[in-house]
Amino acid sequence: MTNTTQALKALLSHLDAGKTPDAEQIYAALGTSEHGLSYILLAQWACDPDDIRGLGAAKALHEAIAKRWSIHRIAQAIGGLWEVTLSEVGPDDERQDPTIEHRRLSASNGNLARAWVIALLKARIAEAAE
Repeated sequence: MTNTTQALKALLSHLDAGKTPDAEQIYAALGTSEHGLSYILLAQWACDPDDIRGLGAAKALHEAIAKRWSIHRIAQAIGGLWEVTLSEVGPDDERQDPTIEHRRLSASNGNLARAWVIALLKARIAEAAE
């Protein structure tokens, strides 16, 4: 297991426990940003239930770190728990072929933006395992 994978799993565990990540944890897991986009700020905004920028930050983080994954489903269960399911997107020639199975993974949380970030981390862990 690489250091990045360990850092991703540690950050995932931290978020699953309901804690807000600090800058060092996010940097260790996601590294540096591209085009001036701060992964640290986006992840912190998305994981703070009191921050109104949460969903926008989760969307921007998704576009930056998980280009191979699309949202398959977002649902809210009775009781308020949000579930975000991501589906791995194949090459353009495979996208319309219903016979090709792509990986799917889900995350649940009472906060939609946090559930989205947890799903993104699971996607990065899945990619690192390849």
